[in-house]
Amino acid sequence: MNPLLLSGFGISIDVNKTHLTIKQNDNVMEFEPHRMPYDSIIIDGHYGSISFEAMRWLSKHDINIALLNWNGNLLSTTLSQETLNAQLKINQYEKHLNTESRLYIAGQIVRQKVKSSLGLLKAFSNFYDVDLSTIDKEIERVNYDNINSLMMYEGRIASAYWSELSRYSIP
Repeated sequence: MNPLLLSGFGISIDVNKTHLTIKQNDNVMEFEPHRMPYDSIIIDGHYGSISFEAMRWLSKHDINIALLNWNGNLLSTTLSQETLNAQLKINQYEKHLNTESRLYIAGQIVRQKVKSSLGLLKAFSNFYDVDLSTIDKEIERVNYDNINSLMMYEGRIASAYWSELSRYSIP
């Protein structure tokens, strides 16, 4: 994966003749057809525009667009008609059908999510009085033996995380 992250205000994506043009303030990037080094564009911008022609250009070049909400959550995606790698899709379906593999992958995703959440709260603890006791209790109760338990665990950790994070007014 090689995404292009566009962040901030005043992002403009358009096509000028055959070139994709991305403008942000004084910064201008121009890409020739079939010469864009990115496989996706992630937009974390609040104001801007993208033309239909730019969306067509990106679709023809199999470049996906992800639009993030104000809080960094995925708001929407624009995907190419088909993925370029059929073998990847086959492998993903095989992993999904294998209960043991599916549980392992889900467990790894949840572990990383919890690790990242704790990392952020611990960083905030350098400046705020952060209470990690609820999350610590949930971590002790984790059960990686089945998907339902894993989903409940992830939900309880997320609830404790957001509850703790909402206590602070962070600019």
